[in-house]
Amino acid sequence: MLLIVSMASAHDGVSQGEGAWLLHSTKTLKRSGFFMQQAIEEASLDEALRHSAVMLGELRTNALGPLKYFELYMTALNMLNVLEQYFMEYITSHDTETAARGLYQRVQHAGNVIPRLYLLCTVGSCVVKTCPDLAVKVMRDMEDMCKGVQHPIRGLFLRAYLLHCVKSILPDDESSVRFLLENFIEMNKLWVRMKLQDGMYHMGAKTREQLADLVGKNLTQLSHLEYLDYDVYSTRVLPKILDQVVSCNDTLAQGYLMECVTAAFPDEFQVGTIDQLLLVLPKLHPTVDLSSVLGAMLDRLAQYSENGGDDVIRRLDEIEAFVKIQRAVHASIVAHHDDMSGEAIVSLYGGLLTFATSVYPERIQYADEILGRVHGVFRHDGGKELDGRAEKKIIHVLCIPLETYPLETTLGIENFTHLVHVVSVEKKKELAYTVAGMISQRGDVISEYASAQSLFDIVDVLALGDADDVSTFSKMVHCFKIEPGRKRIEFLSEVSHGIQARETSVRYIGPSLVLSSLDVLRTGDVDSSQYIFPIHVAQKVADAGGQAVALSLLLRTAVACSHVASEKILYECFERACILFEDYIHDSTQCRVCLSSILDALYHVDTLDPETRDMLAFKTQSYCSKLLRRKDQCQAMMECSRVYWQEHGVKNGAMVLETLSRAERTIHALQEQNSIMERSEQDARVPGYLLVELLAHYISFKTLGVHEIHTDDIQRIVDLARKEVASEVCQHDDVLQKYCSVTCSRVDRI
Repeated sequence: MLLIVSMASAHDGVSQGEGAWLLHSTKTLKRSGFFMQQAIEEASLDEALRHSAVMLGELRTNALGPLKYFELYMTALNMLNVLEQYFMEYITSHDTETAARGLYQRVQHAGNVIPRLYLLCTVGSCVVKTCPDLAVKVMRDMEDMCKGVQHPIRGLFLRAYLLHCVKSILPDDESSVRFLLENFIEMNKLWVRMKLQDGMYHMGAKTREQLADLVGKNLTQLSHLEYLDYDVYSTRVLPKILDQVVSCNDTLAQGYLMECVTAAFPDEFQVGTIDQLLLVLPKLHPTVDLSSVLGAMLDRLAQYSENGGDDVIRRLDEIEAFVKIQRAVHASIVAHHDDMSGEAIVSLYGGLLTFATSVYPERIQYADEILGRVHGVFRHDGGKELDGRAEKKIIHVLCIPLETYPLETTLGIENFTHLVHVVSVEKKKELAYTVAGMISQRGDVISEYASAQSLFDIVDVLALGDADDVSTFSKMVHCFKIEPGRKRIEFLSEVSHGIQARETSVRYIGPSLVLSSLDVLRTGDVDSSQYIFPIHVAQKVADAGGQAVALSLLLRTAVACSHVASEKILYECFERACILFEDYIHDSTQCRVCLSSILDALYHVDTLDPETRDMLAFKTQSYCSKLLRRKDQCQAMMECSRVYWQEHGVKNGAMVLETLSRAERTIHALQEQNSIMERSEQDARVPGYLLVELLAHYISFKTLGVHEIHTDDIQRIVDLARKEVASEVCQHDDVLQKYCSVTCSRVDRI
């Protein structure tokens, strides 16, 4: 701990010392630059050279790290631009070649190497611009002279200045290719050696990373030469670059330079030299992020194929690009297997999979092969250890085909499902949520039984999770559209069996299973024994505490299957619904809702045997009288009257009239109750509303042809309704007055 504190304190001290030194050097440099500019204005060449040498002497310092030195360098660069303009004016105002030669010789008499070489580069650029015959010789001389500075920081920035001076005047020929390559190689060597300057590698790497572009500018400038055709690039340029990449044996440099090569040169060059590029990968330092290097390369090829279309893809096929890339990935993993983390290996294959699915989306076998490779790395029987980071990458890899292909296509990839089983339950749940989101967004449908089983193997972790997980799974059930229908019921039965041990799962997922099964059952394209499936699931939902939901499911099953299922199935639906109502539905509001559902279902099922139907109808009538409030009893009785007059079934006018009469008697009982007990105005108006509603039922049934209802019956109800509505408690209720007026007006149209 004391050592760490001491090192931190020392580093802070160094930083403060650098800041003070930079401030001092900058002041000195600017002061000398000011005197230099005065001399230039006075046309005093000797004084200008003397002050510029003093100014550039500040760049000899060893006291600054790379970043602070860069700040000092940029200040000097601004001054050197002024000096260069002066040299150009001086040369062009005299005998050009003589003045150029003389000035070039003169600056070489500067007392110190650093000022001398900066001045040499400044004058040299002017000589190249004004004396083309001397250009090649001067550029060669400047390059050779710069080799005299081997200090990593000073040498790197000196060569950066050399490139700055000549980049706009480089001839478009072989000499520029040679110059840029040599400058690149020397700068890279200096850049790599810079990591030793700080004495601490990690600090040096962070600093060096910010200076990487100084080296990369050589390759960028090289790529702009029109002289650089494919033959020159593939035979003379790329081999030298790759040789430097391998020989430097530096993690940061190798990763950066490989990405530079990928980004700087044309797409056609990348395709033609893919063999050379791939052969380098296994030779890189084990700590290089191969996935980043390969990913950049493959992204470039994928973008090229997208822009170039079929012609580019045919070219890639001709050179067997995918096969070669796959071999290179495998060779890299074999070469560095012990040093590569599981995360790095998966990232490599992930980049390859992204390339395959974007360039060859129709060749699903490529995706299968890659996923198989990943599965082989982490297989349970002796594979590489799987940690959290590798698992995260595997989930990313699994999402690539999910985002590329329809869900059912992805599920058909054999090694996709194999790889899913490698990850932990937590990561599998993460993937399951991703799949659920895709189904919701894209509306994927699963029509094959095998695909449905594969999907369930992935998302079953949600079916057995907490309430949120189970709710998410329940929303996915609708995507299973397996054909033929009987296979869908078989699959839904498997799901039901898999969740039956957890009450939460049954309560949330059971309803979705029933509703999905009804889509098939109502068509009749199933085995007769399968009609019992929704009844069994509904019973499980009831056993899990969802009695009201189960009651609704049973009734919906009866209605959906009324024309295809046997009467035994229909009766069992109603019987179980009635049992649930009697045993578990006790809340008054819930009783009213459930009873209304039973009556509605009984009305829509018109295939029951008359005796069975009468028995169920009688039972529902008894339920009406057991409701707590008379208002609910009356309204339920009016609803019950519909059971006896179906559009295509029973037409029992006598029972319709009897049921409506019972509703009327209930209203009278409510009126008597109100006369005895003090009620709120709202409760006191209830009989008025009920009488108008009863009148509406009478009118409707009369219109439907119920002959047992006579005009006298309707007139009697009209009189009762008008009398009640005209009472003191109701006469100020505008809604009730209008309701009564509109309903009574219908009587005249009967």
